[in-house]
Amino acid sequence: MTVGPLTGLRVLDLALPEGMSLCGTLLAGLGAEVVRVGRSSDADTVLGLASDADVLVENCPPGTAERFGVGPEPCLARNPRLVYGRLTMDGGQGELTAALHLTVGVLAALAHVARTGRGRTVDGTLVGCPYYSVYWTADGCQMAVGAVEPDCYREFVRLLGVWEMVPGHREPSVWAELRRLFAGTFRTRTQREWCEVFDGTRARVSPLPPRRS
Repeated sequence: MTVGPLTGLRVLDLALPEGMSLCGTLLAGLGAEVVRVGRSSDADTVLGLASDADVLVENCPPGTAERFGVGPEPCLARNPRLVYGRLTMDGGQGELTAALHLTVGVLAALAHVARTGRGRTVDGTLVGCPYYSVYWTADGCQMAVGAVEPDCYREFVRLLGVWEMVPGHREPSVWAELRRLFAGTFRTRTQREWCEVFDGTRARVSPLPPRRS
């Protein structure tokens, strides 16, 4: 077993069709223990394994995990500290980019769990997504946005003050416009002011610490 920065971390790799996902391979290369879970395992078995895991990585066609009974909701209900990473794409030229994005997202989510004790879902398909990004504030600081779930997004745009200014937010064709809108709005207030707006809400917006020189 590779000894690395993730040694001691337990990862479930739910890859359908069978085989280790690229994200699972990357995490294993960093020292994590990766357990492959295939079609032969039933939902109860997977949920039992998830209760003792740090990360579950899903590499399935859209809706497969939910039909199997092991989507984010039941897994996080069984293990509230779990990081549930999903890569719901069919492959192609963007597969490597999405897998790298998912791996970075999983590592960031693990840091979030270490701070808060709360797990979360990370979606590796959201490369370039404006509501899963980082924005500069008026005082040169940054705010991280992770408003992926529909209720989180609604809360995010409502509190940001841009509710329904750009409809169809899940369409990549409007992402550039959304990014410009979000970036311009975030630059109108300081990080402290935005924290006062978003603290204690479901919007999943949080401040990033200043970079060390």
